[in-house]
Amino acid sequence: MAESKAWMLPGNDNTRSCLLVFVSGKAQWGGHKAASFSWVKSLLDMWLVSDEHTLQDIYRQSIQHVFRKFKTSPSPSLLKKVILQELQFGRLLAFEVPRNASHLASALPHAGIRPAVQASTSQMTGQELLEEWEERQVDVKRLSVAMKVRVALQLSVTSWPGQIGETALRSFSDPRFVLTLFGIMGLYVALWLVPDPTLVTKIMAGMLTTALLAQFAWEDIYGLVKAWFVLEKSCESAKTQDELRAAGETFAEKVGQVGFDILLFIVMGRVARRVQPTLREIGAKRAVVRAEARLETARSQPGSGFVPEARGEALEVLDIARAEAKSADPGSILDALSKSLPELARGGLLQLRGRVGDARALQTLESSLVKGRKSLDSFLAHEGASKAQVKAARGSVLASQAELARARMNWLKTLQDPLLRDAMGKELVQYVVKVLRTLKSPPDWAALRKAIQARDIDMLVGELGEALQRSLLAEKYPAAKGYRVFANIEVVRRVKGFFTKKEWQFAERNEGREGNPRGLYEADGALWKSITEVDALIAEPTLEGRWRPVELEQMKTGKNDQHSTAQMQNTHALKAMEQVVGGNETVQLFERVGKNELGKNMTASFDLSKIQDVAGATRGTAGKLFTENIPFTREVLEATAHSLVKNPTLLPSPDIVPPFNEGQRRRGKVTR
Repeated sequence: MAESKAWMLPGNDNTRSCLLVFVSGKAQWGGHKAASFSWVKSLLDMWLVSDEHTLQDIYRQSIQHVFRKFKTSPSPSLLKKVILQELQFGRLLAFEVPRNASHLASALPHAGIRPAVQASTSQMTGQELLEEWEERQVDVKRLSVAMKVRVALQLSVTSWPGQIGETALRSFSDPRFVLTLFGIMGLYVALWLVPDPTLVTKIMAGMLTTALLAQFAWEDIYGLVKAWFVLEKSCESAKTQDELRAAGETFAEKVGQVGFDILLFIVMGRVARRVQPTLREIGAKRAVVRAEARLETARSQPGSGFVPEARGEALEVLDIARAEAKSADPGSILDALSKSLPELARGGLLQLRGRVGDARALQTLESSLVKGRKSLDSFLAHEGASKAQVKAARGSVLASQAELARARMNWLKTLQDPLLRDAMGKELVQYVVKVLRTLKSPPDWAALRKAIQARDIDMLVGELGEALQRSLLAEKYPAAKGYRVFANIEVVRRVKGFFTKKEWQFAERNEGREGNPRGLYEADGALWKSITEVDALIAEPTLEGRWRPVELEQMKTGKNDQHSTAQMQNTHALKAMEQVVGGNETVQLFERVGKNELGKNMTASFDLSKIQDVAGATRGTAGKLFTENIPFTREVLEATAHSLVKNPTLLPSPDIVPPFNEGQRRRGKVTR
């Protein structure tokens, strides 16, 4: 028979075959759909196993156009290379033809073309074709390692689902696996239900997740890679299809284990996505309930300042005392009342009587009970609290209020209903504003309104943070003991040779520099350059009428603020003050009353002789290693600021805001 000029080869499915034709036969076969190069390339490995003789025929027909002498038994890699080159150069054409094209099957013999696959084979499934390969006893030794691996995978791929099923059956039949699985699930559920996640619970969750990922990486990823290397090594030494099948089956066992783990992860992930929101909402709600209980406990402490409403018999204690005294004398009535009071309240009554007298004490109690409907037991317990008890109780109340605000914020994030979330958000802001109004040093409401008008969230957050700082410092350094907190002290250095910003800018631009006036101030007839700012300088009075600094504190509420940068500000400020002590008159301390405005020169007001003994502290939101923390998180303050911008009516009315000093009123500082 004449040598073939066209060849019919099987495709990789039951619907199409591949017709390879030299360009000289295009006129006869060119009416069919052209096959893609990538499709033909993907079929070559299969043809090398099932139709190697056909590919050698194509090789001989191709190579004789170029070389007179050629190898009669080319290697599989050379066969692939030559055929791909012929396709790329256009000398060999590829067409897609339907497998059931009977007219082609009958036409091929008349054209002198022998199909590589008989008509019965063209209808075979992939599994039947593999069986045909086995019957032909293909010479496996002539295949490359990559081809052997592909054949091994094809021979074993049908067993993969069964291996996954067997792995699942073995796993769920093992009590240790079941206990471990449900133990891990239970631990995750418990962590989701924790009312208020702490560092400990976060570390536990992180360690558990890391352990599971490490186990997956070792058992599955590393194990699969190791199994792949074993497969390649086994295929390299395989000489028969049985050995290839055995190598593929061994690899399939590992695939079954990995497949089961992946399916388990997918199932557990879907379950987690469904139940996690509900569990977190339950946990967040429990945190709110627990925080509310802690706040009530803190408020019940003597000295907290919170007096509950009197109910039932508590409203009649004074009437009962009058009846027992059988007299209108205030002293007799109070003596009778004292007998019915708890010990702590009895001590408070004694202090009240000693401070204002019996008549005024009785009037105070009547006013509290009748008009305010306050519990006298609680009222008098607060009266009898020591200063240390008051300080501790109020600190506990503020911390509990912050905890409740944080818990409500976490609960707010878990709510799915937008209307409920909006209502809870407004309630949270109202609660935070209420807490701020009760602070010993409330915010500068005028500055807050200015920031709201400018829609400046950072300024709002900074002002709220400073209000918390002032209140906490007032508790630590009470004014009753003579301490004073100076806010926003700007430490500056005189710019020699200039008196205004414009002069300085003109000179800078003449030198080819930008001349940015940031950090420059005009004050006392001179131009000053900022060294740093002290957010709070706490000082005590001296006998000479000056103020001796005892602590510097920087307040930071920005997202990117860190303890290190705040402490660096303290270091710069202390070094500058040491220069003042050394007689350097170019360094001065001013009040900062505006964003770009200095107020009074405070240098002469301070006694800096012991500045080397002054400590520097930092304060900010939790989790950033500041030496002191404000009770509210940045998230809560930011949510409050956004809500205030949207609804400024949440602020107190201007006519009920207590007056502030001139410096506080004029200040419009953004925390740096």
